[in-house]
Amino acid sequence: MEFNILKNISEQIESLCLILNNNRFSLKQFCDNLSDRWHLTTKEFLRNTIKTQKFQLHTDIKYNERKLKQHTSLLEKTQNSRELVLADIPKIIEKKNLILMSIETKQDLEKLLNRLEIIYNLTISGLNHIEHFLMNTTIEQMNYLLISTFYYSIIKLYENGENVLFKQLTTYLDSENNDATTIAFDVLKNISKLEEHAFEDLLNMCKQHIKKFI
Repeated sequence: MEFNILKNISEQIESLCLILNNNRFSLKQFCDNLSDRWHLTTKEFLRNTIKTQKFQLHTDIKYNERKLKQHTSLLEKTQNSRELVLADIPKIIEKKNLILMSIETKQDLEKLLNRLEIIYNLTISGLNHIEHFLMNTTIEQMNYLLISTFYYSIIKLYENGENVLFKQLTTYLDSENNDATTIAFDVLKNISKLEEHAFEDLLNMCKQHIKKFI
């Protein structure tokens, strides 16, 4: 709903500026200032969207941390182990030595736990980085189509990131089922693609803008 409102305002501003530029050239500076202010408003909207997603994610993580769980029950096929999710990995790592004492193949499990800790940290860091990336990205040359793509990509990334962090940890431990790990790495890949696509889109738009003055 909110983004539909932005779409309507964007289209109206573009139409207004087109009419004024064609009929009142003296108002060109006014149109440029209006467009600049609107782009800043849109950027702030995207920033607040990211902040909202971040707040919800970290609230869910904090809520999960407050739950009473037996983190050493990782390898047990019980309800306790099924309650564990990837977001529990920091506490599991803290109790790693207790878990490793109960099994013979310590080295393999230790490598797996370290791998899961890396996936967890990369997912959290990647999602947190999106806001920094946005604030250092020039969106003045972005049209509505690019901004909308950027918006929906951000929403999807946070949804997928939350799915990764709150997926049952046992699904990551199953050597015959790599779907969970694949999904986790897809999220990390898509975070990188978001930046890459935004850069490519801006580069193409800048090239088109330059061509108009050649």
